[in-house]
Amino acid sequence: MVACDPDSTTGPFGQPDVRPIVFLRLENGWSLFTVSPRGSASTRLNLSMTETLFPALSPDGSKLAFVVESSPGGVYVGAADGSAARLVYPGWTDRITWSPDATRLALAINGDIIVVPLDGSTPQSITDSIDLYAGYPSWSSRGRIAFDTRGPFSASSGIYTMAVDGSDLRLTVPDDGTDARDPAWSPDGSRLAFAFGGYGASSIYTVAADGSDRRRVTPEPEWGFGWTDLAPAWAPSGDWIAFSREHILCSGAQCQSRYDIMVVRSDGSDARNLTADAAWGGVRPSW
Repeated sequence: MVACDPDSTTGPFGQPDVRPIVFLRLENGWSLFTVSPRGSASTRLNLSMTETLFPALSPDGSKLAFVVESSPGGVYVGAADGSAARLVYPGWTDRITWSPDATRLALAINGDIIVVPLDGSTPQSITDSIDLYAGYPSWSSRGRIAFDTRGPFSASSGIYTMAVDGSDLRLTVPDDGTDARDPAWSPDGSRLAFAFGGYGASSIYTVAADGSDRRRVTPEPEWGFGWTDLAPAWAPSGDWIAFSREHILCSGAQCQSRYDIMVVRSDGSDARNLTADAAWGGVRPSW
């Protein structure tokens, strides 16, 4: 592993990739934590509400959106540490993504994508004219929204992109019988990261915005040592990708399944586990 000066802007985690990663952990209920991409101990966010899930940092890292399951539940937006959070949408979602100017959110709601203005204007569905189950949206800095089609009764899914008004639908990763899910735009909008594969054999890939140049980022699991890599999230520079991994770790004859937050360079090198020291590592990172 390459040594890194904490104040360097040129090392493996130079600015702005030192920004903490926010993620979800099951610890006395669902809670939000942060961890340094360099791998320091994780820290729980000091939130007044309980059962907090599915964090999403704004593009500049100054705001945090998240879901609250406890009453009054819904989607909240606050400062990056979750402070001063206010309810912006009363419904439940498992995926939040920010507009490039941080004035709107897009949410996945029961197969539709809903855009929620933060000025209090009326939320609008942008997928009414699309005959697809749309989930897990990601909003590009170039103004397009990617989503997957994995619904509650789907055996597999593909990934599409569209304009923010729901027009110009394009198939980016076809549904060929293997799950392609959890799309995430790179900061410059030129590539999508996504998870590809089934349970126990899922890896992170990237692809160009037009669907060309597909590249594997995390390796295919070896036989007998399966893992499920999901929920990629790009570093602000686009040089690194965080993701969650479900895998089995063994010590002697004792094996346990666990969830961890991983980071890897976008070319697939220098993978590391950021939450190995925690009893229940984490899932669903946002960077």
